[in-house]
Amino acid sequence: MNVEVPKMAVQLGGIGIPQGDVIECHVHLGATKEVSSWELLLQNWDKKYSPNGTYPLAVGQDGYICIGRGTNVPQIITTRTESVKYESSPSENYVRVAGRCWGEKLFRRVVTKTYVNQKGEAIVKDLLDYYVGLS
Repeated sequence: MNVEVPKMAVQLGGIGIPQGDVIECHVHLGATKEVSSWELLLQNWDKKYSPNGTYPLAVGQDGYICIGRGTNVPQIITTRTESVKYESSPSENYVRVAGRCWGEKLFRRVVTKTYVNQKGEAIVKDLLDYYVGLS
């Protein structure tokens, strides 16, 4: 059986992260009682992802992670960066970036509105449009 190596595309803020910079990628896809979360360990060559670097990463940046095989790499999570930690030694520089999906904003809301005889997709659209500021 011939199986292609997984490919990924990562965008954090306006920064496209090259696949070669990704050392580790953990994505937890949550459901009903939990939100999705993610964590990346990146090579930080020449400290390019550091605050004064060429492509600084910061808490609060939105983005996405796509993972797949072949030519199509579907988006599996829309992200919000919640943590940026730098790990350095005399010869190596890394940055560990983590966060949760946008759904976290929805799970934190209390909504008292009643929905009767509506499809789930209509309810979710209403919640996203009017209660959490997401599109």
